[in-house]
Amino acid sequence: PGGKRDHGTPSPTKTLKRNPRYDNVQAKTDSGNNMKRVEERFGLSSFRYKRAELFARVKADKLAEQMEMYGLEDVLLLDLREKSEYDDFHIQGALNYPACMMSRSMYQFTPEILHFKNKEGKLMVLYDVGEKLSAAVGTNWYEKGIENFVVLSGGLAALARSHPHLTAGEAPTAVLAARPQTASPAKPSRAGR
Repeated sequence: PGGKRDHGTPSPTKTLKRNPRYDNVQAKTDSGNNMKRVEERFGLSSFRYKRAELFARVKADKLAEQMEMYGLEDVLLLDLREKSEYDDFHIQGALNYPACMMSRSMYQFTPEILHFKNKEGKLMVLYDVGEKLSAAVGTNWYEKGIENFVVLSGGLAALARSHPHLTAGEAPTAVLAARPQTASPAKPSRAGR
C-alpha cells in the first residue's frame, strides 16, 4: 500500500553475482544418480533433448567415440528391433531387447537391464533403425522412473553410415537409406501426475 516497494527482497528475474569465495564449496547432500552424473562419467556432453521429449539423446559420433575409447564395460546397448533383424545386423556388443517386451505386465526387464537400471556410473543406450521404437520405449522408461538411459539419435542407420566398423553383420540397404522417423511425443500417463 502507498506505493512502497520492499528493496530487501531480490527480484526473481534478477541474477545474483557469484561470490568467488565459495567456488570450492561442494554440497554435502548426495542426491543420488542423475543424468548430469552419468553425462560427466561418460564425457558425453552432447546429450540433447528434443522438444516435447522427456529423455536425452546422444549422437552417433559421440557414442562411437565412447565405444572406441572406453569400450562397453559401463554401457549397455539395447537393440529394440525383432530378433531376426538383430541377428542380421546390429551394433557390436548390443543385446536384443524387442520393444514388444515392454507390453508385458511381468518380467519386462532382463537381468542385464536390471543390473544397469538407475545404477551410478552405468548408461543404457536404446536404438532401432530410425528412432520410432526407441522414442516410444524411452518415453515409457522415463514414466517408469528409469533415469540412466539415452536414445541414439538417428538410430542404427546413423551409426552404420558414419562408423560401419562398429557394426556386426551385413547392413541391409534399407538400414543405410533410413532416415530418422520419430514417434509422436507421447503424453505422460495419468499415473505419473
